[in-house]
Amino acid sequence: MKETTTRDYSKVGGWLLVMCILMMYVGPVLGLINTAAGMLALERRNFGVNTGFEGFKVAIWFAKVVLWGASFWAGWQLKNKLIPETVAHVKRLIWLIFVGGSILLNLLIPTVFLGVDSDTIARGLMFCVLSTAIAGMYVLYLSKSERVRMTYRFDASQVILEPGISSPSNVVTEQSPKIERQRMQSTPQPAMKPSDTQTVVQKEFTREIASPSVFLDQPNVVEENGIYSLIAHELETNAVDKGLWTRLFAECDGDEQRIKVLYIKQRAERLFSVAKTKLEQAAAEQAAHAEESERIRRERETIADPRMVAAVWNGNWTTAIKLLGDGVKPMGVDEDGNSLLDLAKIRGDLQMIKLLQSHMSRG
Repeated sequence: MKETTTRDYSKVGGWLLVMCILMMYVGPVLGLINTAAGMLALERRNFGVNTGFEGFKVAIWFAKVVLWGASFWAGWQLKNKLIPETVAHVKRLIWLIFVGGSILLNLLIPTVFLGVDSDTIARGLMFCVLSTAIAGMYVLYLSKSERVRMTYRFDASQVILEPGISSPSNVVTEQSPKIERQRMQSTPQPAMKPSDTQTVVQKEFTREIASPSVFLDQPNVVEENGIYSLIAHELETNAVDKGLWTRLFAECDGDEQRIKVLYIKQRAERLFSVAKTKLEQAAAEQAAHAEESERIRRERETIADPRMVAAVWNGNWTTAIKLLGDGVKPMGVDEDGNSLLDLAKIRGDLQMIKLLQSHMSRG
């Protein structure tokens, strides 16, 4: 029966849970009983007199233990790792366990230790076909089930993986919501200090030559004396702009005094232009930061929709996607001051974080 979207897909349930139990417990236990009974039956049929029987038993038990461990591991992953990659990984394990294991147990090991026998080959092929059919049923369920699709969030990943959204490694943080809020609500960055601006100009034009500051204390004023001191330092240390100096040398016919005068004027114009650009960029960044801080402050003063808070905290994808589709904004905080994004980060729910961010970016 097709499972409806009204069910809670935030955890493993239904036939998916049955499948996990079969792979983790029922399959290995039944396999243990069947293997022990099979070995006892072979001994009663005097297979024990076969010189390769002891090696056959050791090989069978070793292979069985490995396959049981793989089966338990696959079931455990399905039960506990609710991400799309888990399903793909478990599908590969199912084919390996059922098909590869059947070939190993029913064809290769008997042939190597007990010799080639037509009955053994026929029985082995029959078990291989049966195992392949069972594996196909498991894989088909994992590929087509709506519960699997919703539980492991295939729909959410398709909806929210949009260009420009951060990857999970850049999203999740170990910080508490309170620390994160303090970081996000921090005051705008202070204006550039004279020493900082000096370093910018030096790296851009003098290859890190020590020079005076080019800015006054005011963040929007360029200090003329600082610019001309820098140019004087270039002339004194012969660290001039080679391209500008060569062009002026040609234009002034080698007249050194004229070259220096023009070099100082044109070099100063360039440095003033660069310094002004840096100031404008810094002012724009501060304005953008202040605007973002104000937006976050307004958001923090809004109470989040209680239905959205419950959906995010419980990892309920069906409800979250429906609410967002109905126009509920992923904004505001809960009664403890945690934003929806904070709640998703606390749970470590990477896909929910991306979902919220994608709708925030849409405004």
